This record gives sequence, structure tokens and C-alpha cells, in this order.
Amino acid sequence: MDRMMRLCFLQALKTKVCDTVDGRKPRAGSELEVDREKLPLKGSAFYSACMKTCRPCDLDMKRTSFRKLARFLHAMQEEGFIQVKEFRRGEPSIISIDTAHPALTEFEPYRVRKTVGAPKAVPAAAVDGAAEAGGEEAEEDDKPVKTTVTELFRAPAKLQELTAALGYGKDQLFTAKEALDMMWKYVADNELSVAGDASRVSLDPVLAKALYSNSKSAPDSLSKKEMATLLPTKMKKHFAVSVDGGEEVLHKGSPIPIRLTLQTRGGKKFVTSVHGCERFSIDPNRLSRMLRTKFAASSTVSSVFVSNAIGDEQVVQIGGDRVQDIAKYLKTQFGLNQKYVEVEAKVKP
Repeated sequence: MDRMMRLCFLQALKTKVCDTVDGRKPRAGSELEVDREKLPLKGSAFYSACMKTCRPCDLDMKRTSFRKLARFLHAMQEEGFIQVKEFRRGEPSIISIDTAHPALTEFEPYRVRKTVGAPKAVPAAAVDGAAEAGGEEAEEDDKPVKTTVTELFRAPAKLQELTAALGYGKDQLFTAKEALDMMWKYVADNELSVAGDASRVSLDPVLAKALYSNSKSAPDSLSKKEMATLLPTKMKKHFAVSVDGGEEVLHKGSPIPIRLTLQTRGGKKFVTSVHGCERFSIDPNRLSRMLRTKFAASSTVSSVFVSNAIGDEQVVQIGGDRVQDIAKYLKTQFGLNQKYVEVEAKVKP
């Protein structure tokens, strides 16, 4: 309902207020035509005569997190859309509108069905379709998915003697558990457990070469705990991503978390950036479209060079402070484990 309230607010500003952001006046026959030169406008009048006539489905302020109209209008003021003033206690009025606000200029009004008599609500799904210029695509976007990330390991040249002894090829990929099981099998097959101390393993030339850069400096034996810690550090890291159990996409290196950052623009305005979602098989353009619909805010996608090792990464930017909301959304909508989402607490200028 918060999202619906915001949609109706933007629709009302763009279609019911004269001299709107694109310089056009509302269509003839609009229920109320508000001339910005005649502001201030009572918030209650704007809500009942402008926002409610723009409603695509049932609109109820009490069902939102704001609960009261005054809180909602003050929230819109904090985002920079309007300026409000209370001439009477508890009755805010709109005294100015920022027609150059990016979210307002980029907002595409949806079609509201005309009715005779009492307004007839259009199904909420129709709003998604109108906002995204295609209902089927919006419905597909709204379907939650499960993203599975599997961290994998491959034996480098120094470990291939170990893996080859057990019949594995040089390109074999292991999970962390499979890699350890492989090493313990080698230990068992070659009877390398220290007599009288099952927690320690004697290092033969193959294990010494696998676990130490200089096998000559390797000790005669190690505890199994030390070996379990050393082995992953000696292997090459990969990770595989699959969506809803589909085909896995393999990537080299460790999974770099999606970064969520917050920047200020022009004082009190904020922009939230989502960095590197494509590494987890999330299409940046699709994510941008989904966030734009969910939060009724402007969003863009750009490519940014990170480093020679990483190359370019895609950055989705959306207006407003959405860091915590998007972190939660990536978990609920994409089923992404929170350890793969990194929130930077500091606000960047």
C-alpha cells in the first residue's frame, strides 16, 4: 500500500497540477485543475480530489506505514517533491512543488479508467502493467526466485598429483566438503594417520607439496584441523550461480558481494546504488525496472570500471535512501543469502 500511495501521489502531481513538469496542463475534464500559482493547497484537498481520483485500486492511508496524511506529506517533503507548511496544527498544506525532481520528470503516468458516478478501481496488476508498459513482463518480474550460490575449488598444478592419485581430472571442481573428503580419502588409502594419534597425519611428499610452497620446509606431520584450514587456501576459487535450480553459471574467483551504497545529491536528496548484481545472474536492467516499479522512483543503469581483475561492473541507481529496503528485497525477491549483500553505512558526497 505504501507503493500504491506513492504512485498515486506522482500521478496526481503530473496529471492534476497545472503547469506540470513537461509544461502541459491536465486534460480537459479533470476533476480538479490546480494552478501552482494558487498554492498553498490543503493536503486533505489534494488527497481527496487529486490522489483518490488517480487511484488504480482501493486507496486507504490507514493501511500504509504512514497511517496519517500529514506523515505521508512530510515524507514526500523529505524526498524533495514538495514543501509543506501547517497553517493549522495537524493540517499540512502544500506550498510548493519541485517540478524538476528526477523521479517526477521520469515518471510515466498510467491510464486511469473513467467511470460514471463512484470511481471504479482498476485491478492492482493493471498498474504494474501500465507502469512497465507491459503487464506480462511485470508479472514475470514480480515472481520471486531462489538464487543458489555454490562456492567451488579447483586443484592448481601443485595439487594435481594429489587429485590424479584419486582419479580426478585437472579441471575437476570440488565443494569445500568434497575437497576435504578427497584429502581424507588419500590419507586413508595411503595409511598416513599417525599411529596412536588419529587426529594427526604424516605428510608424504604428495601432501607436503600440496600444502606447502616449499615442500622441504614442511613438518613431518600436521593435525587434521591444520590440514583442513590449509587446503582451501591452496586451491583456486570459483563459484557457480543457478536460479530456481536451472543451469549453473560458473565464475572464477570468490563471489564478491553486491554492494549497496548511498550518495547525496544536492543537499537532502539521496541516490542508492546497487553494484555488481550481474555476478549473481540478476539482470541489471530487469532489477532497475523492478525497483522503479516497487518504489515508484527513477532508476538508471550504467557501467563502471572497477579494476583490471574485475573489469566493468553494472551499477543500478535509484532515487531516495533505499539501502535497507533493497537489501531486504534482494533476499525476498531473489532468495539471495545476506552474506552476498554488503551494505556500506557511510553516506558518500
